[in-house]
Amino acid sequence: LTDEHLGARVIFATDEFFAVADNLLKRQAPDYDPNAYCPQGKVMDGWESRRRRHPGYDWTVIRLAYRGTIAGIEVDTAYFTGNYAPQISIQAASIPSYRTDEHDEWMPGSFDRFERGGGIRGSKANVDLVAQAQAACDQHTWHTLVPQSPLQPGYPESRLHYFAVVDPALKKLPVTHIRLNYFPDGGVARLKVYGAVSVNFERDVFETLKPSEPVPLLDLASMAWGGRGLACSNKHFGVPRNLLKPGRGLDMGDGWETARHMDRPSIIQTHPETGLVDTDLSDWCILQLGTITAQGEQLEIDTCHFKGNYPESILVEAGCARNLTQAPIHDEAQDHDDVKFDDLTIQWFPLLNRTKLGPDKNFVFTSEVLNPPFVDAPYISHIRIFIFPDGGISRVRVHGRPKRMEGAMKRVLSDLQV
Repeated sequence: LTDEHLGARVIFATDEFFAVADNLLKRQAPDYDPNAYCPQGKVMDGWESRRRRHPGYDWTVIRLAYRGTIAGIEVDTAYFTGNYAPQISIQAASIPSYRTDEHDEWMPGSFDRFERGGGIRGSKANVDLVAQAQAACDQHTWHTLVPQSPLQPGYPESRLHYFAVVDPALKKLPVTHIRLNYFPDGGVARLKVYGAVSVNFERDVFETLKPSEPVPLLDLASMAWGGRGLACSNKHFGVPRNLLKPGRGLDMGDGWETARHMDRPSIIQTHPETGLVDTDLSDWCILQLGTITAQGEQLEIDTCHFKGNYPESILVEAGCARNLTQAPIHDEAQDHDDVKFDDLTIQWFPLLNRTKLGPDKNFVFTSEVLNPPFVDAPYISHIRIFIFPDGGISRVRVHGRPKRMEGAMKRVLSDLQV
């Protein structure tokens, strides 16, 4: 939830003398050049404040990429060996204006920071600005996720720190912002906040519609709308949840890619009737939509960056889950063909018949070529993707209109969002 590529960003920091707080949100691993210096001193890949010589402590506020519930936090002090923050605490809050106030103008200076693209190395918030920022924070309720806790130096054996959210109430609480506090100063390389996207379709979609306005067409597979990667047959080079990220893939590692089948034929042949590779070898993954839809109106399969390792063809099935309240599912927990989701039952139907793919291209399939749901399974909550015989894809988008439901189906919808 703190990935800068998904939209997370720093909206305030008390001091960024040696290194800006935006570095905390980088996706790539921390870097270190022993010979890199700047006017402020040693160049560090993280957030590092100056040695404090006046009262107080340093802190920063981060806007999460999505409103979400938090399960655990990783703090990395890599390369901060004599200058790491001795102790930290982490708090979280749910800011009501999260969806409407995209620039977090409730926080003094946030819009200016957004306009210039981040913090400025060598800078420091003056006393008045810190007081204003603290007053803005005091307008909201902050919950302690990590109490004041010691850190260890950034050597390979001690750099990684893991903090689980154990309070059952906090684990279910959707939040929008976190606050990282240094006691009293120092540096941290990376901060990763892991959790699940929390979407309220009644609030975020239906209540915003005018009486005559149609329900909008949304990418219901997107993690922005609560889509999840549940399971797959193989994830040697990439995991299914990457398929649900916004935008196109950053590189070949930003997708789902399987290992090559070692039992593939020594000579590849095509089927004379279909023109497709004549093989039953395949890999699969299961994706859960953010909510239930009546029909997939458009499907996109993007092989961006996959040029010599794209699947030859793809087949997509869809279905609606039953008994969801009885089915504890862990993201991508399964790595074998015999997937059992306890009492979860999905009746699959073919959404897209086996279709040829190609390299580095976004393939769009409209409702004219997609199959409608079965009469006795009129809704779609999950899709299952088969790639033949193996390979990688970058993104999957399932465009549909969220279904507003009452009675028994409303309970199923609620279960899906949980």
